[in-house]
Amino acid sequence: MTDRREDILARIRVILETIPGLAVGAGGQVRGVGRNRDDVSLTARPIAILRDGNEERVPMEGRGPRRSAQQMMLMHPQIFVNAGALTEELGPLMSGFRLAIVNAICDDPTLIDLVGGERGNGDITYEGLVFDSTAGEKREGLMDLNFTLRYPFIRQE
Repeated sequence: MTDRREDILARIRVILETIPGLAVGAGGQVRGVGRNRDDVSLTARPIAILRDGNEERVPMEGRGPRRSAQQMMLMHPQIFVNAGALTEELGPLMSGFRLAIVNAICDDPTLIDLVGGERGNGDITYEGLVFDSTAGEKREGLMDLNFTLRYPFIRQE
């Protein structure tokens, strides 16, 4: 059995590792991408951290208390991007990360397939961002990108 939610989150992390400009360590290893604050160098900047976020069932009209083996779920992962110290180039830098991340996630064929693909019963929606240029003691630029992914939850999968 597989866990589609875990597969989706793992795929988003792989996608983030392809975004140009995130901190890269020795040997080309991406050190600037982590999940739920793990695997991220505390000094590497810029960084992206994927937080799993919440999940909820899509309410379906006319359904009684018995649930079928398949339900539609909404997942709300968050991606935090920390660009490092504030500079005059912060705005364009963050806009570039936003565009690259949104396009990579919304257009990834593997992720599209995981949420329902050609069957048309799932989707990926970019919901917007929150930008904070006063975060932390070092006054770093922090951006929170929010997505909603609708996908089938099939218990026997």
